[in-house]
Amino acid sequence: MNSFNLLSESWIKVINSENVEQDLSLIEIFEQAHDLRSVTDSNPLVVASIYRLLLVILYRSLQLSTDVEEWLDIYGSGRFPIEVTDYLKDHEDRFDLFSERWPFFQTADFKKDATTSIKKLSPDFATANNKTLFSHYSDGENFSLLPKDAAKYLLVCQYFSLGGGISGSSNLSKKHPNYTHAPLIGGALTYLTGDNLFKTLLFNLRPLESNDSSPNDCPVWENDELTGTGVREPMGALDYLTFKSRHVRFLPDEIGNVSEMYITQAYNLPAESLYREKEPAFAYRLNSKQEIRAVPVSFDRSFWRDSKSIYQRIQLGTNEKKDRRPACFRWIADLIDYGDICQQQVGCIVVGLENAKANPLSWLIEILPVNVKLLLESESTDYFVWAMESSDKIASRIDYALRTYAEYTLPPNSKEEDIKKEVKRIDKRVNYWSEVAAGYPDLVNNITIDEEKTFRSWLSMCIDAAEKNLDYALNNQLGRTMKELKARSLAQQKLNALLAPFRKELTNEE
Repeated sequence: MNSFNLLSESWIKVINSENVEQDLSLIEIFEQAHDLRSVTDSNPLVVASIYRLLLVILYRSLQLSTDVEEWLDIYGSGRFPIEVTDYLKDHEDRFDLFSERWPFFQTADFKKDATTSIKKLSPDFATANNKTLFSHYSDGENFSLLPKDAAKYLLVCQYFSLGGGISGSSNLSKKHPNYTHAPLIGGALTYLTGDNLFKTLLFNLRPLESNDSSPNDCPVWENDELTGTGVREPMGALDYLTFKSRHVRFLPDEIGNVSEMYITQAYNLPAESLYREKEPAFAYRLNSKQEIRAVPVSFDRSFWRDSKSIYQRIQLGTNEKKDRRPACFRWIADLIDYGDICQQQVGCIVVGLENAKANPLSWLIEILPVNVKLLLESESTDYFVWAMESSDKIASRIDYALRTYAEYTLPPNSKEEDIKKEVKRIDKRVNYWSEVAAGYPDLVNNITIDEEKTFRSWLSMCIDAAEKNLDYALNNQLGRTMKELKARSLAQQKLNALLAPFRKELTNEE
């Protein structure tokens, strides 16, 4: 009988203190976390999923109260206590990937009439008519995963699976619902990072409050009853953080590699679920309808442009604010008055899967600097927010200038859709954002040192980038007819006029 126990087998790739990659088991991860830099993988969804698993294990084993002193005691010790590995050893039989009775994050005794390729686990593999991100395999080729890789992609499947399609019937149900999105689809997942894995995990370990849990709340590997299907409200935070969105059962070959499995829809969250609206690792903002929504991941819009959402509460009305910053940022804000948190080197990784109509478009990972002092929402935070909003406004002025060019060069009475197509054709604002992004670390790091000077430097850089961007876009247009030269001059005049208020702001003295 095959066995692959995640507590003893090496399957999680990490970067150690000597900057060398190696594979470790779950127990080794917690025993050595203080000597490791980070979890790593070529697939950022794997990294995000493993961090989520590690945090749930810490929540369950440490059972931290909201008393800050408990957290600070662990932080001060510099390493995780023995309770973590004791908990894992007590539940060793629940972490075997191929257990007959309790296969990890799967459903025992689950069967269907037909098997499915293991490629169904993740969007970076292609199977049948599913869209894919990077796979070059065809269904005619033999494809299998080593047990360590099957374990990683099982987590990705439970957290990042896309909806759409019929899930069929099984011995669990005559008719499973159609596939629906797993919990982490639709937002940008944020994790704070420290200078070692121990600190990274602790920075994201916000103690659970009483209303986050219930007496029956537990992670998926402790619950033997999750064999149903359909809509289900989680019993608490631990249940939600290991929400079973798919029934899966691996079918390993004689040496433990996995090419086939059974899979179908398991549970999905109710539309009105608090967990659906308050995923702790998402950042939130107001949409055009003034509704609070998770900041999405987008290949066209880097997350740093929405980073005010991790520092600032959402302003709902004149006197009403909601703190919908990611839980880890709220937690670090609470810790600023304790110890040396402000002096720590803190960063942030942002991970997500962009999709359109259940088709994967791209996965994204961004690594951002973090200024803990901005979490205090001081005057520095206001300046930072103004800086972010100003860069967006200046970018929109480029659009107006390009529109001026398009309207003059196109035939008279051109349709609105034709003008928009022409603007899109000549638009090179990706270069504007690339140039502005290079100045983002200085903005974040220096805004709490000298607000006005840093803000003005940022504003000046954005103005220069906009002017260069317009020149670049127009220089790429073929021909030098009098009409085109006139259009170019009009576009530059338009941009100069639109940038005048920002230049005035540069010269205004308080």
